[in-house]
Parts: sequence; C-alpha cells; structure tokens
Amino acid sequence: MSDAAFSFVGVVERIGATTEDVPVDERTAIVRVDRLLKAPPAFQRLTGTSVTLQLLLEAELPEVGSRAVFFANSLAFGAGIALTEIGRRPVDEMEPHIEMAGPTGSATLADTLQRQVAAFQLREHASRANAAVIARVVGLERASGSPIREHAEDWWRATLHVTHVEWGDVQDDSDIQVLYKNSLDVLHRESPKPKASQNGFWLLHSTEGELTELARFQIVHPEDLRPVQDLELLRGDGS
Repeated sequence: MSDAAFSFVGVVERIGATTEDVPVDERTAIVRVDRLLKAPPAFQRLTGTSVTLQLLLEAELPEVGSRAVFFANSLAFGAGIALTEIGRRPVDEMEPHIEMAGPTGSATLADTLQRQVAAFQLREHASRANAAVIARVVGLERASGSPIREHAEDWWRATLHVTHVEWGDVQDDSDIQVLYKNSLDVLHRESPKPKASQNGFWLLHSTEGELTELARFQIVHPEDLRPVQDLELLRGDGS
C-alpha cells in the first residue's frame, strides 16, 4: 500500500479489454471499484466505476467475476482512468484491516490503513536499531576536521540527554553522544540533522571501525529521528 497511489477492492469484469485509449493485451482488464481504500484527492469518487487495469506479468491471471484487493499506480487518464497493477491480495486477507478502519469511503478508512503501513515501516526499520530512546539535544560539536573531499559526511556529534529508554544498553537520565552527517551534499542531505534543544524519539545504531573513537552511536537514516509520539506508533498503540 505504501508504494501504491491507488488501492481498492475490485471485481474483474472483463479480460483483454479496456475503458481507455491504451494498448490492450491478454493482461489488460476492466475492474469495477467496489470499495476505494486509497486514492489521490482528485479520484475519491471512483467507487462504483470501472477502471482499466494492466495486470502484473508475474501475477496469476484472475477470473472474470473474481474479487481482490488491488494495489496500483496511474497509467493513463482520459474519460476514465487506466492503472497499472503493482500488487494484489485476497479480500479475506485484508478484510480485518478494512473492517477495523471504518465505513466505505470514509476518511477514517484510508487514514487507519495508512497508519498501519506507517507502523509496519517504522517497526521494520526500528528492528535494525541497537537502541531506541526519547532524548533532548544538549550539545552539538564537530566530531572531526573540516571535510576536504567531495561527498564527505562532515561528521558532527550531538550530546543527547536521555529521558526514556525503550530498549538498548543505555541508562535513563544519562547523556550519550551520537554521530550525524552534517553535510548537505546530495548523498547525505536526508540524514537527520539534530538542532539545539530538540526533543525526539531516536533510533540509534552502533558505530563501527574508526567511528567508534568519535561516538558510540550514530544516526544516518531519515527515519532515525522521529517525533516523540511515534513511540506509540512503534508499540502499536497508534495503529
């Protein structure tokens, strides 16, 4: 769902046919949208309409009349819409998530499913962290000399005062040092850049090699610094 602009419960009406002016082959289908789960704002009224869906090459060809949850991205726009499938799931597999989310067409449905996706992605990333803490930035300093080579990381060191330890070998009410890439180079622009007095939920990764001399932990991935409330999302309370 995170990779798809469109997701919906659909019924296959025809195979080898199209509603739009797009090339047709044996994997082109017309699918009726029975329940819209996610779509860009301009396409929130697709429920009850038929769309053209270019089916995945590696996926099993569905039977006419069969229902499934389809995940797709846009292919072409005309009087209607043509989509290209990127995934498919059985309805009964998705039904618990759909029913928990709320009535068809409600904002709650899309919002809840999106929270579930965000929670899954956060847990997936957090599973690779060595520590997870809530902490406030109490110091910032350059950790090594000024960068002299292209694409250099420009390592800086943040001192964090820890107020809560979710997991990891870190003590509550202690100060720890964390490396981060202060460079705005295209290779490092998305890495977290802590700010003075910033409070956050931090996913810390152990340093290796020469970096261990500069600090015990590092934050290098955009998801390593999160709002404090995302701790509840990680625990599952917000999904």
